[in-house]
Amino acid sequence: MTDAYSSFATSNATVTQPAAPLLATAWVISHVTCNGGSDGSATVSDSGGTSPYTYAWSNGATTATITGLTAGTAYVTVTDSHACTATSSATLTQPPPAPASVTGPTPICQNTSGIYSTTTGMSNYLWSVSAGGTISSGGSTTDHFAEVTWNNYGAQSVTVTYTNPPDGCIFTGTRNVTVNQPPTPVISGASVVTQGQTVTYSTPYVAGHSYSWSASHGNAVPCLPNMNCLTITWDFPCGLISPGFVTVTETNLATGCTTTVTLWITINP
Repeated sequence: MTDAYSSFATSNATVTQPAAPLLATAWVISHVTCNGGSDGSATVSDSGGTSPYTYAWSNGATTATITGLTAGTAYVTVTDSHACTATSSATLTQPPPAPASVTGPTPICQNTSGIYSTTTGMSNYLWSVSAGGTISSGGSTTDHFAEVTWNNYGAQSVTVTYTNPPDGCIFTGTRNVTVNQPPTPVISGASVVTQGQTVTYSTPYVAGHSYSWSASHGNAVPCLPNMNCLTITWDFPCGLISPGFVTVTETNLATGCTTTVTLWITINP
């Protein structure tokens, strides 16, 4: 430095810097145990720069190690005492969804029951069925099965949720069930007859259905070729026997669903 009189003076200044640049390295301590869980953890290490350091994670945490993480990438910014920054990230994974397996009959007929089951040895079973069914046995928190009575026909379902004891993961599975409507036979014909009277009893014919008839007494002859009617000559050789009956079983050959109905007969001499 020189002044107006040509006098001068000198000085030195030394500028320092950290021995190494600030670096941040994040890594996963533990990945997420269960699909959809939040028990992952991660941490970050720092080097270089000038201590002390502060931490800012993408989830708002301000410590070097963080827990309670879900699957995904966690980002962190490390800042040293001179406001120098370094960033890093750690990506946490989770297992894929593992649906519970549910087995049981489908298709099935309305007004019948089926047993649906899943993996044994689990805990906290929770069974549920769609509006067309009711659980008639099993189905408690300790049961790996549920017996379901299907009261309505159509598309139905059985669902179970349970906990896997070793890791606490929760599994859910659904069995889609087709419930078929059974036949609806209606017997037409006289319900009050006399000895020796011949009567034809019938039910509406449906293509693809079969019919099986029985009668308590008399000579019964089925109507061919459809078999949806029966002609009976009421014959009681031992005198008055009442009541008698006529029964028909109708089967849907495609679904196997059957319905049996009976008409009771009063016999007069």
